[in-house]
Amino acid sequence: MAKFISIPVTGLGTTLIPTEGLITHYVSATSVKLAAGGRLVALTTVGATTAFTDAINNAALTLNGPTLVPVVFPAGQTCTLVTIT
Repeated sequence: MAKFISIPVTGLGTTLIPTEGLITHYVSATSVKLAAGGRLVALTTVGATTAFTDAINNAALTLNGPTLVPVVFPAGQTCTLVTIT
């Protein structure tokens, strides 16, 4: 069964991201890229640091069995948009 993390998106709710083959890449304070489940995911962020990607990785590593784990970003760091291609 698939495992997912839940990314909170300001003003838009949450986006589910599969953890299968999850790769995170910190680009800048306004951009984080993910590869997951055969898709590319671009996160538009505010104030992101490498702790932002650490929060995503920690949520993915918390998974134990078929479940959904929310990502909790550090204070002052948010995701404002998710684009999946």
